[in-house]
Amino acid sequence: MKKWTGPTKQGLQWLALIAVFILAIIYWSSIVGAVGILWSVLFPIILGGMIAFVLNIPMRWFEKHLFPKSDNKYLKASRRPLAIILALLVIILAITAVVIIVIPQLASAVMTLVEVVPTLVENIQNWFNQQEALVPMLNQLTDQMKVNWSSVVSSVASGVNSIASGVAATSIAVLTTSVSAVTNIFLALMFAIYILASKEKLGKQITRSMAVYLPNDIENLLLNVLAVANETFSKFISGMVTEAVILGVLVTAGLLILQIPYAAMLGVLQGVLALIPILGAFMAGAIGVVILLA
Repeated sequence: MKKWTGPTKQGLQWLALIAVFILAIIYWSSIVGAVGILWSVLFPIILGGMIAFVLNIPMRWFEKHLFPKSDNKYLKASRRPLAIILALLVIILAITAVVIIVIPQLASAVMTLVEVVPTLVENIQNWFNQQEALVPMLNQLTDQMKVNWSSVVSSVASGVNSIASGVAATSIAVLTTSVSAVTNIFLALMFAIYILASKEKLGKQITRSMAVYLPNDIENLLLNVLAVANETFSKFISGMVTEAVILGVLVTAGLLILQIPYAAMLGVLQGVLALIPILGAFMAGAIGVVILLA
């Protein structure tokens, strides 16, 4: 008969795992709340890292072409800050140009579409009225369906009232969300600028930490994955932006040659939506067709 020497290491691991699982079920709401708080704290940092990754692409180009042959230490020291500022200006100017070109013309097209809708509805009604053969059939179909139009109208009216009563609460929620979004974007920009300004130092610190706390094979694997991901996504973003610019210019030029209205707006819209993989072109085409039909 074997003498019992106590629980094995594997048994203790399973017991600990079961205990953690049970505690997670019991305190699930508290865990979800804690995760939400942690995410709200980490979100500006994560967003800042994403912004820094995108800004790093034009920043490297500017840094490469600013004072490339200068030996002046002041010019060398100012190269990184100037590159960051120029990269930010390029992004801000691009967004501003898109807003200035697209928003006014899009608003005008939407207003035109809104003005056309009543006329379209009236034309449809006149067409139905002219089809005398359809009127008895429609009346018979309505009688068979036994539609209570007063009830339908009252339901629609109550729905409109409920929507109107919820506008105030929705406006307050949107305002609160907007303030939170602006705060997160501001903090993310600060983190992005800090990351770009000291990316070499941060890279050395991360590499040193990985060398201390991770085995060599895992460290080498992670470094290789990060290097490949950085190169791949940098080229992907550069290629997408280049393709978007080319498509926007070609669409604008083609619409101008064909003397189609809203040429500049549709071209810019095509370029912006081209940044969305696969669906962007279809979305731009659909919006363009709706606007032109208006």
